[in-house]
Amino acid sequence: MEALIVISVISIVVFLAVRANRKDKNDREIPDVKPPVVVEPIPDPEIPPVVVEPKHKIYDIDIKDDGTDQTNYIREQLSKVENGTNELRNIIQFPKGRYWTEGDMENNPRGRNGVFKIVGLENVDIIGNETIFYTKAPAVPYGSSVSNNSHSQRRHFWFRECKNLNVTKIRVEGSNTIDGRSIGTTPELTPEFWKGGKDDGSISGSPAYKSYWEAEHAFDFRDCTNCGVDNVEVFGVWGDGVYAGADISQSKNIYVKNSHFKFTGRQGFAAANNVDGLLIENNWFDLGRRASIDFEPHNKHGYVRNAIVRNNKLHAVQVPIAALGNGDVSNIQILDNEFSGGSFIIAGDSNKIVPHDRHDWIIRGNKRTNWFGSPMASSSFFHTRNIIFENNTEQVSSKQSRNSIIFDRCKGENIVRNNDFSGGRYIQLRDTESVIVEGNIPKQELIQLNYI
Repeated sequence: MEALIVISVISIVVFLAVRANRKDKNDREIPDVKPPVVVEPIPDPEIPPVVVEPKHKIYDIDIKDDGTDQTNYIREQLSKVENGTNELRNIIQFPKGRYWTEGDMENNPRGRNGVFKIVGLENVDIIGNETIFYTKAPAVPYGSSVSNNSHSQRRHFWFRECKNLNVTKIRVEGSNTIDGRSIGTTPELTPEFWKGGKDDGSISGSPAYKSYWEAEHAFDFRDCTNCGVDNVEVFGVWGDGVYAGADISQSKNIYVKNSHFKFTGRQGFAAANNVDGLLIENNWFDLGRRASIDFEPHNKHGYVRNAIVRNNKLHAVQVPIAALGNGDVSNIQILDNEFSGGSFIIAGDSNKIVPHDRHDWIIRGNKRTNWFGSPMASSSFFHTRNIIFENNTEQVSSKQSRNSIIFDRCKGENIVRNNDFSGGRYIQLRDTESVIVEGNIPKQELIQLNYI
């Protein structure tokens, strides 16, 4: 204890001595020097970077509602539309209203450039708002000729080499709108700027057909990929509601959905040379003059492949499904459609000498809503192999030929199964190897008819 006291006293003495010696040369006491205060730096606040989201371009098309032809005014605006991207599509918006768009008849009298011709556009949505575009007359006079190249080539919307383009909520109206009568038949049906004539090929209750006006389609897709129409209307055009084909390479993955086509002068939908991939779904093809749907390559090298026709109303004047012409029409599925008109399906290469080997058709779950009576069969297939025809309802009249199906030079495995043909009793086989027939109502009788 005593030692601890001694040490403490010594420490105090030393401290006081040191303090006594903290003087400068002028005998002034030196103040205590405190250690510098270390200020920790304040970190910058974590402000998230400002991300400017890219925006798609919206092109609001202005249209003058003054009753004048708006073709060139709209064309000028469409020419400024740029491509979108896969992630960010650009948009063309048309205003609500009904607008006259006859085409540039002064500089393009036969409509070779269409009313609106759109080339190379990609990743764009074309959207109407109850928008109607109409013409008052065909682009060439009554009595023109295909043989002397005076026929019309005017399409209302003509898309060429486009990709990822969708058209919706637009209605196209032509002048083929009178039951069994044609524009020019009477003075009240003849526009002031056009001299017409009577329609000598009319059928009561349907639009008129003229070969020199048959290319006046509402929508035409050439050499396009991933393009189509969804929720559009077409009324009274002289050609097809929608046409797909190719002039350079092919059109691929074309679709027609949720749309109404009434009084088309030729087909409701047509696919010609070199189309691979079609979806035709949930449409109403309403009294087109010829076929509701037509797959018809122009030559032996042409093709229409990989098509699905599903859940449509196919109410035709003549044929719901046609697939003649030349070339390959294969991998076709006709599923769950309602139909009326003449023969349900007529399919086969028209080249009788060297026909193309078409193959793989599935016709399933379709239902006729009218009675069919004819010397022809309700469905006819030529030069096609591997056909499955099943679970369909046909109303074949028992008062005429009662022919359900004809297989004409059809190879492979063909099946007719679980169909209701009503009054139809016969399946004709012409130079056809074999057909599996089972579960049909009534039971079908096979008739062999070989060519001599």
